[in-house]
Amino acid sequence: MNPQQTKKISRFLSLVLRHQPHKIGIVLDDAGWTSVSALLTQLKNAGHAVSLEVLETVVAENDKQRFQFSEDRTLIRAKQKRHPVHLHVDQNLAASVGQRRGQAVVLTIDTKRMEADGYEFFVSPNSVWLTDHVPPEYITFPHTAGSPAPAGLDAAP
Repeated sequence: MNPQQTKKISRFLSLVLRHQPHKIGIVLDDAGWTSVSALLTQLKNAGHAVSLEVLETVVAENDKQRFQFSEDRTLIRAKQKRHPVHLHVDQNLAASVGQRRGQAVVLTIDTKRMEADGYEFFVSPNSVWLTDHVPPEYITFPHTAGSPAPAGLDAAP
C-alpha cells in the first residue's frame, strides 16, 4: 500500500470514527469505540473495503497516531473525541495544522484564566490539548495594523 492510499484511508477513518459514523452506519459508544468487525463490514458495504491487515497498518503507521485498538483488538476508536476544541502550545504547529484548510488564523486562548474559572482541559494520547468549548471572552483575535479589532473584543497587542 502506498502512502497516498494510507492517507486516503486514514482520512476516511477520521471522518467516520470522529465526525460522521452514520455515513457508513456504525455506532460509537460514549467513549468513541466501535467493533472492528462492524467497521470492516460497514466500510465494505459503503464501497470502502479494507482488510483487517490494511486497517492494522493504517492504525500503526498513522503519523499522528489518531486511532487505537482496544487491548483485545476487537474495538477501535479515534484517540481524540469527536468535536473538542484542539489547542496547541506551539504557535508554529497551530499554524501548520490550520493551513490544511486554507489560510491559518491562530487565536490566543487565555487557558490559565479558563482553568481558574473551572474549565477542564485534557491531553489526548497523541499530545494534543483538548477542551469542550472556548467562550469568546477567553479568545484574543489577531488583526492587522490599520484594521479594526472584532466588535466587543480586545485586539491582540
